[in-house]
Amino acid sequence: MWLMFLSLATAALWVNLLGAGIAAHRFLRDYAVARAAGPLAACLVCFGLEQVAGWGPRPFLLPVTTAASLVLVWRNRGLIRRYLAVEVVFAVAFLLCLAWRFVFPDIGPEGDGMPSLALIEGCMRGGRLPAPDLWMVPLKATASSGLPPYAAGLLARILGVGPGVAYHLSACALAGLVAVLFDATTRRLCSWRPGRVVVLLCLLLGGMGAFLAGGGIAANPVDPLWRILADGAYGPGAWGFLMLSLACAIMSGGEGPGGPADAVLGATVPLALLSSAWIFPFQFLLVGGWYLHRASRGGLSSWIPAMAGVCVAAGLSFPYLLAFSQGTFANRVSFHWIGGAEGLPGPGWWITFWPAAGVLGLALLFRPRRPADLFFSAAWILLLAAAALLYNQDGTGGANPRVVTARIWWPWVYAGVVATLGASGLGSGSRVRRLATLALLAPTLVGARDLVRELETRPRLSMGRLTGDNWIVRDIAVQEMVSVLSRLPDGVAIESDVGPEHTESPAVTLFSAKQSFIGWPAVENRMRGADAGADRRAALVQGFYLGTLPDPRGWLLSNSVRYVVWLPRDCVKGRATLPGMRALLAPYYFWHPVYKGDEGLEVGFFERSDLALGR
Repeated sequence: MWLMFLSLATAALWVNLLGAGIAAHRFLRDYAVARAAGPLAACLVCFGLEQVAGWGPRPFLLPVTTAASLVLVWRNRGLIRRYLAVEVVFAVAFLLCLAWRFVFPDIGPEGDGMPSLALIEGCMRGGRLPAPDLWMVPLKATASSGLPPYAAGLLARILGVGPGVAYHLSACALAGLVAVLFDATTRRLCSWRPGRVVVLLCLLLGGMGAFLAGGGIAANPVDPLWRILADGAYGPGAWGFLMLSLACAIMSGGEGPGGPADAVLGATVPLALLSSAWIFPFQFLLVGGWYLHRASRGGLSSWIPAMAGVCVAAGLSFPYLLAFSQGTFANRVSFHWIGGAEGLPGPGWWITFWPAAGVLGLALLFRPRRPADLFFSAAWILLLAAAALLYNQDGTGGANPRVVTARIWWPWVYAGVVATLGASGLGSGSRVRRLATLALLAPTLVGARDLVRELETRPRLSMGRLTGDNWIVRDIAVQEMVSVLSRLPDGVAIESDVGPEHTESPAVTLFSAKQSFIGWPAVENRMRGADAGADRRAALVQGFYLGTLPDPRGWLLSNSVRYVVWLPRDCVKGRATLPGMRALLAPYYFWHPVYKGDEGLEVGFFERSDLALGR
């Protein structure tokens, strides 16, 4: 029954994405670009409207959009047959990503999955945007990129699926669209079909230079694209590649007269800020450089639609962008040169980038003849230098401030070089350049060995549980607690063992669709600054469970805490005892027992009694 529901939800998503793409094709006349621009435009329009008034958690859209999409698909079946190869690329990428996530669906504490899921749940509530920050109530989630969680939350609300399923299906749709756009780029720059296949495989399944050097995932400073799209957290990182691939697909199409495609390309700049703020400066330089290049060749007519695209995208997201620009994260962004001995790219950079650097060197050696090749060569030299010599000093890197910058910028620039100059090299009229480019790129496919090795060795304990919570509800007591809490009214909850980040707390609250008094303090500190009080909140929660808080009941009531989660880890010596806590919190909080075992093990949660409070 579950597989049937998943199949129906996937089919509905697929039909709606296809319908949006066909609708956009009426204006763009570029099937691959329209395939991505249509859903993106629809999502942006909904985002803009819900900044005025929310539509609620279950807007009545699915029957309408699906019926309209089916009509468009039927009427344009000839168009779909003509571009069947594009649909095959989308299907392969979508289904491979879904298969991987079906086998490894856990949304655990290791990466950024739990924070992303919390943002999605906030958007699923359907109120006026910006959505509530469920990890630091009652604040709003204005500090991080807002479009990715909104898109997944809208998908969940329309399809009627849970946040975990929406998290995975959104990632699969994103992987399919990125694959279609990169495929379009290679088709336009490389007429040699085997060369196009090599480039696409290197982008989507291969690794970087460090993989060939034997580093693998453990030693490689950045993740390959397949890991970011198929196995990584759904959010800004993956959306940055959507902006990149959309720009590359449009720019590789040539320098025709200005039109809707230029409007879409211009719109990727504010969309980058809205969806992947870290990538925004690079997207701005790439797109801005393209229009300067066009202007130098007399292509001034493209500026009007490009600026129109910028204005429309910025206008639809203006309230959110205004709130974001006033936040602590935006105010702490500042770029600095790498100083001292690290002023030049070190061994880690060269080990990672030697294939891309070699491809770029070949493009310069053979003196680009096509204007697009000339632009891409200049653009990637500038962005490679920026990725190597700059870092963003926002306090997220700890002792090594360039770590986060490298993890986000390096794979983005690497993918751009391979998609454009790699494809151009393999499509070159020079046999020497073709063979040399092939010799540089093909060996990076050895990176796929890590994908195969992980598929063979990684435990599959949660296969099929796309809710993402199986890693924690394998404990039957926790499973029962999540089940019971999920059915109770909304409210603020607390859990013990709050750590800076990458901790199990507050997973029970998250998978019960409840609000947390505090989630991961480090995440909130990065987005809001240390003065926002996240660390103090965490210390107060820990003091509550340790029994050192002077007036625990008064503190809970003053902070509107409705649920107090009591897990097996709370039944240990050195902490407040359950009998003592029950006495302290009565009569305003009553105890829900979930499981009772030997040696004092008792699991459950306290719930605030509104009746006792006279509410």
